[in-house]
Amino acid sequence: MKIRLITRSVPFLLPIVMLFCATRADAQPATRPEPPAGPLLAPAPDFSQWVVTFSYPGERDQSTPSSASAPSITETRTRTITTTKTKDIVHEETIGVRGEKRDDWHIGLNQYAKLPSSNTWFLGQPDVKFPASGFRDLDWITTEGYIGTVKLGGRPCLVFAPDAPPSLGLSGATPQAKDLEALPRVAYIDAESRLPVQVQENGTIRFFRFNSPPTDMLTPPPDLEQELKKAKEIQDRFSRPMQQTYGPQ
Repeated sequence: MKIRLITRSVPFLLPIVMLFCATRADAQPATRPEPPAGPLLAPAPDFSQWVVTFSYPGERDQSTPSSASAPSITETRTRTITTTKTKDIVHEETIGVRGEKRDDWHIGLNQYAKLPSSNTWFLGQPDVKFPASGFRDLDWITTEGYIGTVKLGGRPCLVFAPDAPPSLGLSGATPQAKDLEALPRVAYIDAESRLPVQVQENGTIRFFRFNSPPTDMLTPPPDLEQELKKAKEIQDRFSRPMQQTYGPQ
């Protein structure tokens, strides 16, 4: 009797087993594609200049055109950052949404900043030092975050979205544009130069434009050169060995 019971149950068990196996197969996470060979993000060339333009969610919402200028927080928002790099001398000019200007000079390992409405240079803090790649806030670009390649502005771009679901893939032109816009972080890197083209992070979009590179080394402005000269004189004074003075024998 036991043998007959097991034999009769087999036809009923087979569909259940097949359904279970199919469910397990569908549950397997989609594998992310491997990025093309080469650096994920190339460092800025020794002689280069680029402009980063910031766009904020309220400004892109056409249904509420007044929202871009209403919040007081816009006073501290950045509109553009123009970076000029000549080896270990880098100048960053930051313009706010209201036209205020900030100057930052990175000379060797030191940073000197002049805030808006100020005539004084001060030595910057180590936590805001110029990144090795030249591009700020892009250390989250990794192999694991690569999801495919699309064309942006007519150029093929590598797309990195570390927060994208495994099921999100890129195929064709831009059928997943809305899905990408909904993600907290997306970076488009030029597939040939490996330089950033566009970065979206928490609704704020940064557009990168690279200009013709400078041909000569940057020279700090005269007032900063005076400050550097004074600092060097003080450093030289304290670095000299102390001379011992002897009284009359």
